Amino acid sequence: MLRAGDVLGDRYRLTGRVGGGGMGDVWCGEDIVLRRKVAVKVLLARYADAEDFRERFRREARAIACLESPAIVDVYDYDECVLPDGEEVSYLVMQFIEGEPLSRRLGSWGRLHVGDALRLVAQAADALQVAHEAGIIHRDIKPANMLVRPDGRLVLVDFGIARDPSAATLTATGAVMGTATYMSPEQASGVRVTAASDVYSLGVVAHQALSGESPFAADTPFVVASMHVRQPPPPLPDDIPEAVREFVAISLSKDPADRWPSAARMAQAARRLAEAPHRAVVMAGAPGPVFEAPPLRAPEPRPEPRPGVHRLHRGRRARLVALVLGLAVLLASAVAVAAEPWAAPPGQDTGGGNGRHLDAQKPAEAPVEPVGAPSVSRSVSASPSASRSASAAPSASRSASAVPSASPTPEGKAVPLVIGMSEENAKKALSEAGFVPEVGYFGEGVACTVSEQSPGGGGSAPAGSTVRVTVQRGGEGCGA
Repeated sequence: MLRAGDVLGDRYRLTGRVGGGGMGDVWCGEDIVLRRKVAVKVLLARYADAEDFRERFRREARAIACLESPAIVDVYDYDECVLPDGEEVSYLVMQFIEGEPLSRRLGSWGRLHVGDALRLVAQAADALQVAHEAGIIHRDIKPANMLVRPDGRLVLVDFGIARDPSAATLTATGAVMGTATYMSPEQASGVRVTAASDVYSLGVVAHQALSGESPFAADTPFVVASMHVRQPPPPLPDDIPEAVREFVAISLSKDPADRWPSAARMAQAARRLAEAPHRAVVMAGAPGPVFEAPPLRAPEPRPEPRPGVHRLHRGRRARLVALVLGLAVLLASAVAVAAEPWAAPPGQDTGGGNGRHLDAQKPAEAPVEPVGAPSVSRSVSASPSASRSASAAPSASRSASAVPSASPTPEGKAVPLVIGMSEENAKKALSEAGFVPEVGYFGEGVACTVSEQSPGGGGSAPAGSTVRVTVQRGGEGCGA
């Protein structure tokens, strides 16, 4: 049995156990050679004699080592050694992340501010895109595997059951791998998973971060897994903007083909919504892109003619007038088409090959404009509302546009930065700025010091809204 003070491979001294994963315990350690703090994941003793688990542990090391992203934990070393008592140990040495699991934050706060939740989802999706491009599927996306630094940056960890989608199943029995609460329908069904499975699991995390509770919960993992396959997720709270609801609904589609076509597209949409939660998100079906309706702008004032500029020749002026009139006719035609977005050309089939259909067919001559990827057409819908199929069946259809009604928001006020302040000073600063402080306590840090806040300092929030702060416990008078 490992103890604090044990040295692995004559190099890594264990200083204390900090947590555990599905296959191993995670220790805080010290690299004696480089004199730096590291995290050491040690394969559990009950798996040490099983070759398939040792191989999976090696695969985790290789999986992380080939990925380069600030949102993915760095791996420094992998080795196997024999302890003085004769016990064989396999261990993985990784970057030590100063932060806390997202699961702990959700347990303390219940739910996150919409912008904060979406920014974390975007960072996780960025990390998944890097893994997917390397041919690696994580398969165990959950808040416990997402570490949040004090500055709000997220790091994805624990690739213990990740695998190449072209590889064989991990066990001869075809056992289902993953955590039931965040498991995709295809994982729960025991079929081969794709990158879309990670997108779904991240959608479950997004739902939990926005609502404060897991969308699917039951007494046994088997029942939870069956809920992922058969039941639609519960609605998000009423204060969540419609565009954000649509974002989560796309992520949690039962059919992988109806989800975001890639983690990169999911990150793009989450990041845009984090800045403007009432912005419309449109998806016309995989492998289609994320669409966004451009804001309407007032025409710019016509510049006054500058003195001393020569007049155009009469013939050139006539040609210019004719050109302007021609453009005006084309513009009027385009406006007429946009006024009836549901009117498809006669005889045109609006059905999609995968069961989805486009409610708003665009004419063939409509201009296209790239949005984050080639061959992306921009949706320009004037409709003040959106429709979306609510079916949870795998063949669920999704409309081509979702343009929520714009609702007025209270005037925003600057949120003061209170990280590092005492609890008393932080509450005073927030109250004087016009906000309601809400305090949570956990951790082992400097006593009575604020280590986290949401919304973050320097941003804006409606006057009178709640700002959640986390106070590290470590001494007298810091709360229960």
